[in-house]
Amino acid sequence: MRRENQIRLLIVLGLTLLLAISGTVAYFTASETAHNIVSTQGVNIEIYEYASPDGSKPFSELSNIATNVTYSKIPYVENIDIEPVWVRSKIILKRKVGDVETIIDDYFSLMEIGEKGENWTLADDGFYYYNSTLSGGEKTEPLFKTVQFKDGLDNIYMDALFSLTVSAEATQSVNNGTSALNATWGESGGF
Repeated sequence: MRRENQIRLLIVLGLTLLLAISGTVAYFTASETAHNIVSTQGVNIEIYEYASPDGSKPFSELSNIATNVTYSKIPYVENIDIEPVWVRSKIILKRKVGDVETIIDDYFSLMEIGEKGENWTLADDGFYYYNSTLSGGEKTEPLFKTVQFKDGLDNIYMDALFSLTVSAEATQSVNNGTSALNATWGESGGF
């Protein structure tokens, strides 16, 4: 009987030891999975151009333009999303003669941009930066209101077709700098 008790004791000790080891292994190998969904808010703007200050007349293509004549072109940007954004804009002047089109980097040498908006700042990179955040549904003040080709242009500009394009970009303003000038912009690098 004594032998039987020793075997029973060994079995109980073995089971206790096995239970203690399996609990420790379970403790060290326990795992948990968390599934998180992160969504981002889109940035969505629209650029408008008008020929009248009240916005009743959309801007249309001009033909037979003359020097020293002021033409009305009123571009502004609207944030059509709900989140606030920083806005920047670029003026691009192209000249086309025949099938050859070139971008005129120094458009100031050919034309005057008049009645510039006070809330826009021209930076060294050629972009105009809007100095305030643009909340959802808000519009910028016009970037400018008039254009005028300067008098005394060289004959190389005769019979040329000019296009003056105003483009705009927006980036989120939340946690993205204290102004449009120091915000982080996308990889487009311009237009």
